[in-house]
Amino acid sequence: MREWICAGALLILAGCGAGDSDTKNSFEVNGTIDEWILADYPDNSIVIGSDKSDPTYGKLKDEIPRVNKEKNEAAHLVARKCKHVVNVLFLRRESSLEELKFIVDCESGERYELTSSDLVKGGAVKSNSDKSIGRADAIQKCKDLVNGKILNKRSLDFHELSDSNYYKAPNGNVRLVLGFDEQGLGGAKTNWRAACTFDADWKGDVTINPN
Repeated sequence: MREWICAGALLILAGCGAGDSDTKNSFEVNGTIDEWILADYPDNSIVIGSDKSDPTYGKLKDEIPRVNKEKNEAAHLVARKCKHVVNVLFLRRESSLEELKFIVDCESGERYELTSSDLVKGGAVKSNSDKSIGRADAIQKCKDLVNGKILNKRSLDFHELSDSNYYKAPNGNVRLVLGFDEQGLGGAKTNWRAACTFDADWKGDVTINPN
């Protein structure tokens, strides 16, 4: 009888004593992984693509076994920190032959973005929430986005303390609301409110409305 210990109090579904598998790895995990996640993708178009006019169509057609293998490795790696892995998404358009990319979601709402390099390293991984932009940087980048939208370059007075709100979602996305005044011709002021959104890579967008 095979003897081996599953780390933590919870068992990985399809884990202990399930038999040899190309997708099984030696990551020490503490959480659970939904069983369907560890099965191969049922639709190969997830890897190949479905739109032949898409420039990325078919670029990974010979990598289907590798994608399924690394998908499971990504799930196991995140399960070292996440109590319950509920989804693994392969990012075909952001992947290359050299570097595959996956999104792993936890039941808690935490999200992890992993690449082939992360799997090779096999060390500690950071969630998108851990990598997301902080309040001070979000305010500065939001101001930069607003200045890029205000084409007349009139004087702007940002209300960083009195009219700002910072919110970070469990998946690492950030929303910052920032009020500001625009000094118009003749000294008249117009009140505006900017809503800036940032992803885990700090890429941002802004919507400006009257306040």
